[in-house]
Formats: sequence, structure tokens, C-alpha cells
Amino acid sequence: MYGSSGPTPRDRIAAARLTARAVKRPERTFTWAPVCRPYSVASRAALGYLPRMKQEPPLVRAVHPELIEELAALLEAEGERELAICVWDVRLVGACGCGDDFCQSIRTAEHPQGQPYGPGHRCVPLPPSSGDLILDVVNGRIVYIEILGRPPLPRRAQPEQGSPGAGQQVDLPV
Repeated sequence: MYGSSGPTPRDRIAAARLTARAVKRPERTFTWAPVCRPYSVASRAALGYLPRMKQEPPLVRAVHPELIEELAALLEAEGERELAICVWDVRLVGACGCGDDFCQSIRTAEHPQGQPYGPGHRCVPLPPSSGDLILDVVNGRIVYIEILGRPPLPRRAQPEQGSPGAGQQVDLPV
């Protein structure tokens, strides 16, 4: 049909493809990257690839076990069963910092000083044998333990595992 007048359309398309491949594809050169051993988690953290874990504050029961036992008993007597269970797991975030001689209050959660706790806050006054014990609770979580007018709290000589080294006294952040 086309005769011998020249290349067929199929031949022209095939030639165009060959030309396009020859022009667009330079010769490939392969460079092999060395195989690296993966770093351990500790070394990745040291190199800054992983966020460092913030050490949790010690449990109050590890530092002042007698206080926690008294709080749990008083909360049970007041009908605050949930708080009596929760008080065993509060952390010692810091001391009050007011500087008064009669105050040994403990912060058990981070909170900006001088700011109100907001909705969901309630005070739970407890009737101890001496002084005052008042809990600040926000949405069922104990965030502050007011300890006023009581003799100095005894500290455990050897903290539980996970707390600062054995025999050390825990310094409270202010």
C-alpha cells in the first residue's frame, strides 16, 4: 500500500523511540554506599537523634512513707476511696517554696505559681492528729498537698528503686 516510497509510520515511530532513548539516557555509573551498622538507642540519643527522656520525680511514698499511709487512712475515713488509692502514686514535683517555718507543703504536679487551678478544682481538708492536711484536687488528680503546723516529716533513709541513690536525701526543687 505504501509501496517503496519510504519508511512506514511504524518504522518512523520506532526510529524516534530509539533516538529519544539514546539522547535522554546517559551511561549509568553506580556508586555503592557502604553498609552501616545501626546505632544503638543510647548512641542515637547521645548524638541528638532521639529526644532525651526527662527523669520522673520520685514518688512521695518513697520519700515520706508515713505521710502517705496517714493520708490514705484519712481519705478512707472521709469517704474519698478514689483519692485514697491515688495518693499512693503521687510524685514529689517540688516543695512549696513559700519559706514559712510551719509549711512543708508538696507540689505533686506542675502548675504555674500564683495561677488558679480553674474548673474541676476542689479542696479536701483532712482531720489529722496534729496540724493541717489539705489536698488540692483537679479532676480527680491530687496536685498539691498542704502540710501546715506539723513536726518535720521524717524521710526514708533508703529510697525505693528508681529514686535517687541509696542513702541520699532527696533535694526538692523550689
